[in-house]
Amino acid sequence: MSGSVSMTEDHRTRLRQCRTHLVKDMDPDPILDELISKGKIQPAEENRVRAKATREEQVRELLDIIPRKGDDCFDKLCDALRTDKQESLAEALEKK
Repeated sequence: MSGSVSMTEDHRTRLRQCRTHLVKDMDPDPILDELISKGKIQPAEENRVRAKATREEQVRELLDIIPRKGDDCFDKLCDALRTDKQESLAEALEKK
C-alpha cells in the first residue's frame, strides 16, 4: 500500500501559500510524532524527514509528503499544530 491519497487543490494551495511561514516557524518533531501516531506518516517517510540535517529541511520534507496523504492528513496537521501550541501556524493554514 502506497498511502497515496488525493488532496484537494484548496488544501494544496494553502500548504504552498504558508510554506515559507511553516518552514521558518514550525517545530517538526512533535508534529511528526503526532502524524505517526495517527497513522498518517509511515516509518520510511519518518526516516526521510528525520534524516534531514536541519529543522528547516525536515519541515520542507514533511511538507512535500503531506499533499500525497490526502485531506485527512491536512486536518491532522492542523490538529497537531494546535496540540503542540503552534496555533498561529494552524490558523494561517485554515484561513488562506
